[in-house]
Amino acid sequence: MNTIQYRKNNLYLVKQTLENVARRELPRILTQFCRDPNNKAFGCVDRNWWHYKIRDFPSIILQQAALTIHIANKLNIYDSGNLNYLIEGAINFWARRVMHYGAFEEYYPWEKGYPPLAFSTLSICILLKDYSFDTIQIKKGLVKAVNQLTNRFESKASNQQIAGLAALAHIKNLFPDLVSNRKFEKLSKKSLLLQNNEGWFNEYGGPDLGYLSVTLDCLWDLYDATKDETFINSASRSLKYIHHIISWSKGNNIGIHNSRNTDYIVPYGICRFLNVNNNCSEIAFDLLIKLYKNADNHQHFFASVDDRYWCHYIGTSLFRCLGVIPDNVKQKKILNRKDSFKYFDKSGYIFLKLGDKNLMISTKKGGIFSLFQKNKVFSDFGWHFLYKNKELVNNFWSENWQSKFRKNKKNYEISISGYLYKHKQIFSNPLNHSLLRIASLFFGDLIIKSLKNKFIFKKIFHHLPFSREIKIFDDKIIIKDRIKIYQSGKLTRAPRSSKRHVSSSDSFHPEDFIENNFRSNIKKISNSEKEIITRYFLK
Repeated sequence: MNTIQYRKNNLYLVKQTLENVARRELPRILTQFCRDPNNKAFGCVDRNWWHYKIRDFPSIILQQAALTIHIANKLNIYDSGNLNYLIEGAINFWARRVMHYGAFEEYYPWEKGYPPLAFSTLSICILLKDYSFDTIQIKKGLVKAVNQLTNRFESKASNQQIAGLAALAHIKNLFPDLVSNRKFEKLSKKSLLLQNNEGWFNEYGGPDLGYLSVTLDCLWDLYDATKDETFINSASRSLKYIHHIISWSKGNNIGIHNSRNTDYIVPYGICRFLNVNNNCSEIAFDLLIKLYKNADNHQHFFASVDDRYWCHYIGTSLFRCLGVIPDNVKQKKILNRKDSFKYFDKSGYIFLKLGDKNLMISTKKGGIFSLFQKNKVFSDFGWHFLYKNKELVNNFWSENWQSKFRKNKKNYEISISGYLYKHKQIFSNPLNHSLLRIASLFFGDLIIKSLKNKFIFKKIFHHLPFSREIKIFDDKIIIKDRIKIYQSGKLTRAPRSSKRHVSSSDSFHPEDFIENNFRSNIKKISNSEKEIITRYFLK
């Protein structure tokens, strides 16, 4: 292997770029901590609460950052010094807040949210293996966590459920009397059933690479606590699925094509496969090269992660992976895709190889597509339609989209049909926040389902059918969209940002401002229907 090829494939260079990111972000993460030992908020990671005073409660999910700085301390990242006292303060702060009514809180008081329950508890439990504490106070907090984790099940956001299961597994090791074997086994089987046979776990109805990588981290945490190979077998299937998609996208994350529109993939769970004695180690090696060889570049997705999510699992995963990647890795072969077509039936993804370009079409998002080249991506994200004080979109993940695929002599043809989805903008105001607090105080987690339906899930707008026909040639892509359009409506091309609310999504991406090369014209079919033909030129 010549020097150029070796440097291209050398995982040590990837580790160096990840270390650069870690050094860059650690001061920002530490800034979120209350570091004054005389302050009652000592160890709190919610700067908006203890410093800015713009919150009236601390978001407990942010205590995950205690594990991040613990890893940084062990690796001596950025000459971090001895952080043990701050880490102990963060654990004690978590335990005190958990004993408050309404734990666990993330977005509003008395929330009893599942993500803060699962992720903060998991991080604290991993920390407890290295620290000695007043077990009475800690155990009281864990008892409260166990009561919720064993009686709740998060089926629509699998990463949260797997994190909760991992937390239970670690609590079971720390305090065997708190978690029954029967309940744990029952929850384990039920949780693993959330994985699709293509390898992905359900995230609001479909696959999401960002949250799938988080799930991968948690499956390794489950294995570490239980030594049960079932969790590694599950993680292996997820790893292979991520690799399939990232190989087709030429190392680009797929953003809005994900069911939850995430723009990141976390590395820890992938890195853990480097020492596995099967082809998963080659897959992990290849993925890490593709995803993180330019991790410290200003255009990499890590550059757009906000402070809040550096304190979530993203920061924790990055720092943990640095302790896993060995400095000397035996060179592994680069895995190249040789097929020119791939269809993931359950995901609804169609991939086509067009010379040096790879095309990705999401049939379950109304036919949006992206064309991936070596250093360039361009996409068609569909339409937004403003009609009678409603905003309607076609790029919303749903099983209700119908699609057909046909290969002709000179082109490929894909057709998608369904109905537009209704979106309503929601803005914060004092009245709504007051009503939310009152409802949360009296009804706790019972209101979460209705809030998710309001913010996250959308309803079909049956009055406006939408169809898309995509014809793919060697030199161009022709899109024929048909939509019911009334004179009172306004049709605009959809930007990259999504109308589904997911807190970790919608980070800045260079593609937000890309202008694609296309021509379009609108043809009137009838008084109530129009056809928009768009031609994208590939050469």
